[in-house]
This record gives sequence, C-alpha cells and structure tokens, in this order.
Amino acid sequence: MNEMDVLKNRWREAKGTRTFPDIAEAADLSPSTVEYAFSPKSTNPSIDTVVRISRELHVSLDETFGILSPSGRAETELARQDASHWKARYEAAVRDIEYLRTVILMLGVFFFVVVIWCVALDLRCADIGFFRGEWSFGAVFSIVCISITALLVVLVVVRVCRRHRQRKGENE
Repeated sequence: MNEMDVLKNRWREAKGTRTFPDIAEAADLSPSTVEYAFSPKSTNPSIDTVVRISRELHVSLDETFGILSPSGRAETELARQDASHWKARYEAAVRDIEYLRTVILMLGVFFFVVVIWCVALDLRCADIGFFRGEWSFGAVFSIVCISITALLVVLVVVRVCRRHRQRKGENE
C-alpha cells in the first residue's frame, strides 16, 4: 500500500455520508475531479486537488505522510531524549533499590548470625560471656571488629554480584 492509498483510505473514513458533489462544491472542484481522485485509477492527482480535498475533509497531510515541521522534529527529538533519560533514571533507581534490599537482607542475616554466635559463646563460657559476667574490652573489641569485617565482606559480595548481573544483562 503506497502513500496515496493511505491518503484515500483516510479520505474515505472522513467522508462519511457526504457525496462527491458536496465535497466538490465545498472544495471548489468539479465533481468528476473529486470522484476521480477517490477512484483506484487515480494514482497521481495534482497537489492542488489533494490539498483541497484534504482540507475540506479535515485530513491532515502532515499526519498522513508523517511530515514534521522543523520545530516539531526538534520537539520530538527532545521528547525522545527526555523519555530515554527518565527511563535510564528509572532503571538506575530499580537497580539501587535491589542493591539496598540485598544489603539489608545480608545485614539482617549477619546480625542474626552474630546474635547466635554471642549466645552460643555465652552459654559455653559463662565467666567471660557477653550477656553474663563482665564486659571486657577484649570481648567488645572482638565483636566490633568481627561486625565491621563481616559488613565489608557482605558489601563486597553484593557489589560483585551486582556487577556480574549488569555485565550479564549487557551481553544479552
């Protein structure tokens, strides 16, 4: 289907119940010219005929043929760039949320493991336990060091997993 066929289909849709003589009178054309312009035999009507019939039927040639004014092209390009910018921001936010969820999950797991470790140590060594007895500098220092080390390990593992998923997504 060529461009003229598309235009003629749009004309037929816009014509509705109007007759060719009505359209011809309003467009200041002869009825035979209008009838011929609508017929499949007409492959190359004059631009004047096309413009007059399209104007009368309120069919936009710009929309039909995909013609944009220079300002329309610029606006379309800006809209396309704006849409791609916001899509990239959205995807980055989704990745960040996924990363934060993973970090929070890992921290929760780590906290749970530390609590279990402290309770187990406390039950075995009642003299120097974390919950019973005295809190010595060595016990508190070891808990802080283990916690910081575990947190760094978790963050490194999450970062490595995230980069791996990004590379895998780029390769697909």
